[in-house]
Amino acid sequence: MTQIAMTMETVKPVAINRRRWGLASAAWGAALWLGAPLTGSWPSGFGSIEHLLCFMPLVGAPLGLLLHARLVEPGSATRAPRPAQLLQPFAAMAVLASFALAKGPAAAALAGLWVATGLTFAITGSFRSGLNIAAAQIFMPIAGLWLIFTRLGIQPAGLTDERVLLAALHFQFSGFGLQLVAAATLTRAWQRWLRIALAAGLPLIAVGNMAALPPLRTLGVFTVIVAAIIFATVLMVSSRAMVLKLAGLSLFAAMAVALVYAVGKIAGVPCSTRRPWPPRTDCSTRSASRPWAWSATCASGARVLLLAATDSACRVSSAGMGAA
Repeated sequence: MTQIAMTMETVKPVAINRRRWGLASAAWGAALWLGAPLTGSWPSGFGSIEHLLCFMPLVGAPLGLLLHARLVEPGSATRAPRPAQLLQPFAAMAVLASFALAKGPAAAALAGLWVATGLTFAITGSFRSGLNIAAAQIFMPIAGLWLIFTRLGIQPAGLTDERVLLAALHFQFSGFGLQLVAAATLTRAWQRWLRIALAAGLPLIAVGNMAALPPLRTLGVFTVIVAAIIFATVLMVSSRAMVLKLAGLSLFAAMAVALVYAVGKIAGVPCSTRRPWPPRTDCSTRSASRPWAWSATCASGARVLLLAATDSACRVSSAGMGAA
C-alpha cells in the first residue's frame, strides 16, 4: 500500500501543468499578435514578414513546446512546465517589443531573450528521441541568433536585410515547427527518408547562402518544398484526425505556391508575374505588401503547428495515423 501511495503521489497533477501553461500562453500570445499591428508603436503591418515571424514565439512556440514535451515524455501533460515553457511567454513578448524599437543594441537585447529560451530548450531536451526532435532543438536557438542579427542590422556574408529576416523566420517555422510535426506524425519505417529530407533541407539553404553557393541553396529549397509537399500528402491521405488532414491541406497549398515562386525565380520571371494576388507588387522587406508566396508558406507553417499541437493531434500514437 505504501508503494502504491508513493506512485500516486508521483503522478499527481500539479495546479499549473504543462498543458494549461502552454494553451494559456498561446491564447495570450494570439491576442498580442493580432493587436500589435493596431498599435501606433509597432511599425510593421498585419501579414508582414516581421508580423509572421512573431507568430511563432507568441502562438506557435507554446504549442510546439507542449508537443515536444508529449513526444519526449509521453503522458506528461499534467506535470509542471519545463524550463523552456516557463521562459517562452516572457521571451516572446520581448521579441514583439524588439520590433517596436529601432534596430540597435536595445532591440537586440530584447531578442536575446529568445536565444536564451532556445538554448534552454536545447539543453533540457532529448537528443535521443529522433532526428527531427533533435533538429528542432538545434534550429530554435539558431533562429534566435538570426533574430539578433536582424535587430542589430547585421548582414552576415553580405546577405540583404530581407534574407537575414527570412533566415530567422524559416528556422522558426521549417526548423522548429515543421520538425516537431514531422516527428509526431511520420512514424512509419518507410517515412524515414522523408524525415531526413525535412531536416536536411534548411541547413543546405543556410550553407548555400552563407557560402554564396546558389546551386546548394537551390538544392536545399527544392528539398524542403518537395519533402513538405509529400509530407502534406501523407497527412491528408493517411491521417484519421481531421485536424491533421486540414493541416496537410494547408501545408500542401502553401508549398505548391512556394514551388511556383521558386521555379519562377530560377527562370527569371518577374515578381509581379509570380504574384497574382493581391495585385500590388512590392518585393522589399520594409513594405506592408510582401511576396505572397513567402507569406503563404510561413502562415501555412504556423497553421500546421497550431493544428498538430492540439490534444487530438498530439495523440498520434493511437488515433493520428492510419494504416500504411
